[in-house]
Amino acid sequence: MTASANWCRGQTRIATFLVGNRRSAAREARRARGQHIGRPMALDEKKAALAQRMNASGESASTIAATLEVSRATVYRVLAQEADSSDTSP
Repeated sequence: MTASANWCRGQTRIATFLVGNRRSAAREARRARGQHIGRPMALDEKKAALAQRMNASGESASTIAATLEVSRATVYRVLAQEADSSDTSP
């Protein structure tokens, strides 16, 4: 019984290793083609710009989130990303 259990465990490790390698190769191929990897963004660039304009005009994060149908956390993240990118530009 122990020998067959060890054999099955070894086969599972090999299969997991092979699947991981295939996934890694697929991710690298997508990166090479310039394709996005991962979850889609909640806000595209137009909506992110709208969130910036609404924030600049004094709208609250809750109002912006309700208007764009996203969470407040998403609004805060987009506003922080925009602030970081404007801080680093000369």
